[in-house]
Amino acid sequence: MLQNEKCDLPVVFAEGDAWLRPLLTSRLLPGKATVLVMRPESQSSGLLMRAAQNAAKRILRQAVRVLRGHEVFTLTGAMRSSLGRYEVPDPGTMSASPSDGARARDAWNRAFPAAPAFWIGVIGGIGPRKNLDVVAEAVSALTGNIGLVIAGQAEVDESIIERWLTPAAEHGAPIMRLAGTLGEHDFDSIIQGLDCVVVAHSNEGPSGILAKAVMAHTAVVAAGAQSLKRDAESSGGRVLWSELTPEGIASSLTSVLHSAPPEDGPTLDSQQIFVDRLLSGARRRFSWSEKTVGLNGL
Repeated sequence: MLQNEKCDLPVVFAEGDAWLRPLLTSRLLPGKATVLVMRPESQSSGLLMRAAQNAAKRILRQAVRVLRGHEVFTLTGAMRSSLGRYEVPDPGTMSASPSDGARARDAWNRAFPAAPAFWIGVIGGIGPRKNLDVVAEAVSALTGNIGLVIAGQAEVDESIIERWLTPAAEHGAPIMRLAGTLGEHDFDSIIQGLDCVVVAHSNEGPSGILAKAVMAHTAVVAAGAQSLKRDAESSGGRVLWSELTPEGIASSLTSVLHSAPPEDGPTLDSQQIFVDRLLSGARRRFSWSEKTVGLNGL
């Protein structure tokens, strides 16, 4: 065990949403922790309820800062061009190369007699918040040989997912279902292999999938959440946003699949900004005696 004159160990709550109230009321941790709130915005569908809950969340975060001395940060989209004092961007990462994507795409093509000219994907946990039924209806309105990749762990019974996909299936779109939990490299390879990722969320909050797609230079069609709209506005044209309707998504997909992507786009350095912002306070507060470990700070 290390012996030191002073050891002010940093405490970081990486998923701190559920910790805010205990940190406000408990005296066991007197202060100087760093808390990351992953879901700073209310998910209520009602405008008045959402506004009230957002206000309550802001008040709680500020109370934890002022009354207990903790640093409370909120997670925001990786595309944000400017950050508030207590915001950190989603740390986008990409572990796969374009050649990994090409191998994934070859495997999808071999599964069908006529390989689609374009592959569109919905990936991640496949549940109601992904609005797969709306996406499938949008695909059914498109012309051309377009395939649909649905990849990720089912959050509902697979029979429900099949029902959601009915409009696209009846339209004749090739559908590749990659079920189950995906490792990060497989997940990223799928993003690299797609022509377009669809992120159609009815809930607010940053999307790591969107960030990964931008890093892979894969087009993104986003719909629904205002947080996604803000990301689209900061994307330099690489992300198109629409209302959460089949018509809106179909229009965005048509634009993406029949036009060249922008030559220039944002360079994401959100991972480094995430680390620097989230750990800056911990680094300031963390000090070891030189006589014990020979280092000052981190």
